Amino acid sequence: MVFIAIFALILVQIMEIKDLIAIGTLIVVGISLFFSIREYIKRGKKERADFFLNLRDRFKDNTKFMAIIKLIQDDNDSELINVPMQDMNDLLGFFEEIYLFAQSGFISQDILFNFFGEYALECSQNKTISSRLELEKPYWIKFNLFCKDYKSWHSSNTKEEFHL
Repeated sequence: MVFIAIFALILVQIMEIKDLIAIGTLIVVGISLFFSIREYIKRGKKERADFFLNLRDRFKDNTKFMAIIKLIQDDNDSELINVPMQDMNDLLGFFEEIYLFAQSGFISQDILFNFFGEYALECSQNKTISSRLELEKPYWIKFNLFCKDYKSWHSSNTKEEFHL
């Protein structure tokens, strides 16, 4: 504490008061800028986390989506054929939508693939969905890219830490 007082006295003798005020102002501005940037980064992470949780809830709470996924996982193609095409279209459209969010960098591809990749792949590999929605058509290019990228990610995934 004494060292600071001596240092301050020396500064006062060397500099004029206006110089000390300018230095003090710069220090306050620098500290404010640091805390503002830190808060901005923290808020951005929270917003991305909230956005992801809303996506996950939108998926899990959609009874039509969950019914289609269950039919696929149970290999129940006889029931899957009776599912309205619009419901299947909405499900695959959802996968395309979240893939676009990952491509834009809004959510991490690791998070996307970890939570939604297997569902999308199951849909793409199901013969009933593939034939009814004609997944080979250019209309489904984003969905097919999602599945292709997921396969690549899954084969090379090394249990790295995921970042929102």
